[in-house]
Amino acid sequence: MTAGHEKRAKEWSKWKKYLLVLLFAVLLEVIFFQRDVWLLRLKKDTPTQLAFSLTDMEKHDWSGEDTVSAQEGAYLLIYTEPMYVGSLTFTYRADRQISKWRVLYTSASGTVEAVDVTEQNGRVACTLNREVGPILRIDPVPDGETALTELQLMINDTALHISAARIITVMLVYTIGSLLMRIQRMPDYTKYIHSEKERKA
Repeated sequence: MTAGHEKRAKEWSKWKKYLLVLLFAVLLEVIFFQRDVWLLRLKKDTPTQLAFSLTDMEKHDWSGEDTVSAQEGAYLLIYTEPMYVGSLTFTYRADRQISKWRVLYTSASGTVEAVDVTEQNGRVACTLNREVGPILRIDPVPDGETALTELQLMINDTALHISAARIITVMLVYTIGSLLMRIQRMPDYTKYIHSEKERKA
């Protein structure tokens, strides 16, 4: 094998490793991080999908037409038939980020339960996997007064929401780990320097 062929083989070996890591990152995203979607899709009785906009919801304790604040305790009510809810996913438009939300719902036994939800990768989502209804309540918990002009809620969303950020993070972790391992395997030139000094002496 010539030097050129050997160099190309090493380059291909390096890129092949990156391609395998990329494939692993994509599979991890599609299978692991989207597992709730797959569980919904694979259910014997496909759960009902419902979509609600802000105009479909009943506003309570808002400071104005579009203004919400944690101090006022603003919340939204949605009335539905009792149904199985696997997941809740909502997107919104506001003049500032609302990083925390609270979802309250009536369970099949009639008790009111609550779950705190945080925004991740631009989406606000939570998994319930239980019978819910007939009332669903959403509490936005902003840091201050916030103009919330648009809100879209999807119940039992079965669309895949692929996060490029997670895939890139896996690739970065692999790249940094490879660099660290390469640095640790670098030859120790101090012994050579010492031997050269002793030889010249």
